[in-house]
Amino acid sequence: MLIKPDVAVLDISMPHMTGIEVTAELKRNSSDTKVVILTIHGDPDFVRAGLDAGALGYVLKSDLVTDLTEAISSVYEGRIFVSPNCAFL
Repeated sequence: MLIKPDVAVLDISMPHMTGIEVTAELKRNSSDTKVVILTIHGDPDFVRAGLDAGALGYVLKSDLVTDLTEAISSVYEGRIFVSPNCAFL
């Protein structure tokens, strides 16, 4: 059975493939699944890599409680969400 979630929450640090690699693969395969990256990495290079790969959301684990629900809702509606505490320029 093939699962087609509306939104996937992926960690950057996963075994076998990173969350960024999975995001890029979903985009290459024209998947409708929207992605939120959940990570400890707030560096702008990581944020940009996630968004460039096709993620619409980027949430720091330190902000999980305050940001994840809003990120999932925003991404589901097609809007970008980046945790305010990210060093994103």
